[in-house]
Amino acid sequence: MDDLLPIDWDDPEMYQQAAAHANVPMDDSMERLYELIVELTGQDLIVPTEYRAQLHDDQGRLIEARNVGYALHQIGGLEAMRAVAYRLFYRGPGTHYGDLQRCWNGIGDWNNHTEEANNDDTRPDEH
Repeated sequence: MDDLLPIDWDDPEMYQQAAAHANVPMDDSMERLYELIVELTGQDLIVPTEYRAQLHDDQGRLIEARNVGYALHQIGGLEAMRAVAYRLFYRGPGTHYGDLQRCWNGIGDWNNHTEEANNDDTRPDEH
């Protein structure tokens, strides 16, 4: 038990990760946006340029997934985006979390949140 790190409940990011891991319910509007993101992960959130379609922007990011990121940012900024992203990580395949990080890059402060990330599928707290 000595290897467990204490959680700083005043740190919003640590709190959100713990809440996502424990499956603490979110606000109804955020839960609906989370469910939409889960549906969208059935599609490619990121595609190479040569496979881009009308559903993707000029960087190959799924437009509808970016729109969810913008909606979350309007609801609660970076904290709302993190809450949904961490739930995606803890409830689903980690590959979707990595794709979502890249898909939301540039929305609000999201790129500042992820610029230190190595864009792999490690746990959010390992970045």
